Parts: sequence; C-alpha cells; structure tokens
Amino acid sequence: MSAQSEINKDSLSDVIKLNNEDIETVKALNILSEYYLYQNIDSSVFFGKQALELSKKISYKKGIAESYRSIGRTNTISGHYKESLDCFYKALKINEALNDSLSIGKNYSSIGIVHYYQGDIEKALEFCEKTVEIYKTNDYTKGLARVYNNIGLFYSDLDKLDTAEIYFSKTIEIAKKIHDLKVETSALGNIARNLMIKNDYQKAIEIFLKIPGKARKINDKTILAITYANIAVAYLNLAEKKINKNAYFDSSLKYNAIALKNAEQLNSNSLKAYAYNGLTGTYKAMHDYKNAFKSLEKYQIINDSIFNQKKTEAIANIEAKYENEKKQLVIENLQKEKQTDLKLIQKKNTIILIVIIGFLIVLVLSLFLYKLYRAKKQSLKLLDEKNKDILIHKEEIAAQRDKISEIAFELKKTNRTKNKLFSIIAHDLKNPFQGIIGFSEMIKEDAEKQNLNKIKKFAEYIFNVSNQTYKLLDNLL
Repeated sequence: MSAQSEINKDSLSDVIKLNNEDIETVKALNILSEYYLYQNIDSSVFFGKQALELSKKISYKKGIAESYRSIGRTNTISGHYKESLDCFYKALKINEALNDSLSIGKNYSSIGIVHYYQGDIEKALEFCEKTVEIYKTNDYTKGLARVYNNIGLFYSDLDKLDTAEIYFSKTIEIAKKIHDLKVETSALGNIARNLMIKNDYQKAIEIFLKIPGKARKINDKTILAITYANIAVAYLNLAEKKINKNAYFDSSLKYNAIALKNAEQLNSNSLKAYAYNGLTGTYKAMHDYKNAFKSLEKYQIINDSIFNQKKTEAIANIEAKYENEKKQLVIENLQKEKQTDLKLIQKKNTIILIVIIGFLIVLVLSLFLYKLYRAKKQSLKLLDEKNKDILIHKEEIAAQRDKISEIAFELKKTNRTKNKLFSIIAHDLKNPFQGIIGFSEMIKEDAEKQNLNKIKKFAEYIFNVSNQTYKLLDNLL
C-alpha cells in the first residue's frame, strides 16, 4: 500500500465522517468498498451497503447502480454467484436507463467473471468482448487492461495458450503505461499459470515468487491467495516428477496453508475452496488419506455452498428475468418510438398543411398585390399620359396666352391709334358739320326772307363741304 493510497483512504474516511447525505458521500463509500474488496470482504460489503442505502435515500440513481455493482463484486469473491448476478443485473438495468455506456461495460465484465467462475467460459468471453468494445469507444484504458487480462485467462482455460499470451502481453503493456501495478501483477500471475499448463513448473514458480512482493505493495490479498495456491499446485506437480518428493510436498503444503490463511482473512469462499482443493491433492499424493479426506470434505462443503442445483436454477432465472425485462423494455421503447413517430408524422403533416395553407395565402396575397401593382402601374401610366397632355396643353395655353398677350398689346396699340384717328376725324368732321349746321341755319333764315342768291351760295358751300366729308369717309372706309 503506497502512502498516496493511505492519504486517499483517509480523505475518503473524512468525507464519510462529515455525515453528509449527498452524492460525494455515496462516491466515497463506493470507492472504499472497492478499496477493501481484495483486503477485507466484510468491510467491502459494509461500505457497499451503506452506499446503496444512502443512494436510495437521496434518489441518486447512478449511485444506486454503482452500489449494486460494489456489493455484487464482493459476492463474486465470496462465491455467492446468485447474489452477485442479481446485483449486477439490477445495476445494469439502471445503467441502461441512464444510457451510461461505461458502467454498462463494467457490469458486462463483472457478469463475465461470474460465468467464468461457474465454468461457462464461452459466455464469459461473450460478455467481456462486449466490454472491450465499450471501453474502446469510451477510451477507458485502465478498464481495457483489466478485461484483456480476464480474456487471456479465459483462453488459457480453453487451452488456447498463444492467444492467451497475446492478451497478457497487451495487459502488461497497458498496465506499465498507466502505472497499474495491480493489473500488471495479475497478468504476470496468469503468464506463470500458462507455463504450468505447458508443464514448465519450475519457470512458473520463478515468476510466481516475484508476485507476493508486488501484491503486498498494493495490499491485495486475493492475488496473494491465488498466487500461493498456484505455487502449491506447481510444487505438487514437480513432486510427481522428482525422486525426492517430500521436499516438494512440504513446499506445496506450506504454500497451500498460506493461501488458505489469506482466503480466510478475505472471507472468500471461492479462494478457500481453491486452497482446500490444493490441499486435498497434495495429501492424496502423499498418501495421507485422512487429511486428504478432511480437506476434501471442507472443499465440498464450501463448493456446495457455491454451486448447487437451486443456485444454478436461480442464476438462470435471474438472467432469464433480465432478458425478459430487457425484451419488454425494448418492446416498450419500440412502442414509444412508434407513438413518437406517429406524433412526429402528425406534427410533420400539420406543419406541411400549415406550410401549404401559408403558401396559398401568400400566393393569393401575391396575386392580389400583383393586380394592385398592375392597376397602379396602369393608373400611373395614364396619369403620366394625362400629365404629358396637361403639360402639352399647358404649353399650348402658355403659347396662346403669350399670343393673346401679344394680340392684346397690338389691340391696345391699335385702339390707341384708332382713338387718335377718331380724334383726328372727329376734329376734321367737326368743322364741316359746324359749317353745314351754320349754313343750314342761314339758309333757313334766308329762305324765310326769300334771298335766293344767298341761298344758292349757301347750297353750293354745303354741297362742297358735304362732298369733301364724303370723300374723307370714303378714304377711311
């Protein structure tokens, strides 16, 4: 355990001591549950349940899902596979509702591990391969290293050792880059396990013996228990090939005992079963049938608590229930999508109708405006023509006005001349008429006196004056 890890654990404990009922406290509880997962199962369960209770209280769905997964992982290590799957599927259902793809991937991986422990490697591979795709999409490198390690382990059990080693190499490469000593150590143990399958027990033991020091640094009792149990198996297999068997038997018993101690400290049924199974094999090889029987009996009790028909059926029911619920959810989602599609179609049709009506209104309005425009244009054209006519008439009137003014001026001038002429005529006529009047009066008087000579002279004078006046008038006309 590094100093930094201790500080982190202490800081998380401080968060919990604040006794706040909030999301940060839920997160701290779940992190502590994971922290104790490979050290103290009971503590891990305690913090996981505390996180679940608080998440439900504050209605924090993501926290509820993560808490179920925390509890599920403790049940997996304890060998309570039915309970672990029940938790994982509950978490998965919430993850799917929240569309939390990364958490879905984590639960797939956890479900895959349970199937592996139950011996269904093909199903384990199926779930973990789904996890790989999700982790790649989310660029979750740390998780990718872990799932590669698990897939390598599955291929080892399928006797596809070359494929397994490829995955272990990928795991170690990523783990070194991200400084994940836990995953690197686990992958190293799996490589040693591969060597055992190849019957290279000595080389396997050399690698296994490098692991405890690394495991203690990260305080991982699960890796310690598995490693010691595997060392015991390796020594047992070496003993069968050696003449001096007792030394190897003793080493096998020694490491099995250490493995069992770590498994008991963890309270892990699966690891205890693994250690007791190793002890049974060693005692049997030593012909110590009494102790072999005792170990076998303990192994069977623990193993039966892990695997029995009822639990197998219960697990199958959990998965069937999840699949049915998932199918039902898919159907409901499809129905919702269908209803949504219908609403969208109706909405679309309504929009189209509105657009068409709007278009028609715009079209009618445009035609009306166009007609108004044409009428206005025609009116403007007529008005323009009228204006032109008016201008022409105005110009003609102006010309006529000028002409009239000119004529008026000439008339005035002529009138003045006429007046002057008439004045002259009047003057010229005045004297003759005065003469005629005067002589007529004299003729009247002489006629009364019968003075004919004078009358004759007056008559001649009147004749001459009248003749001159007539000529004057004739000239004027």
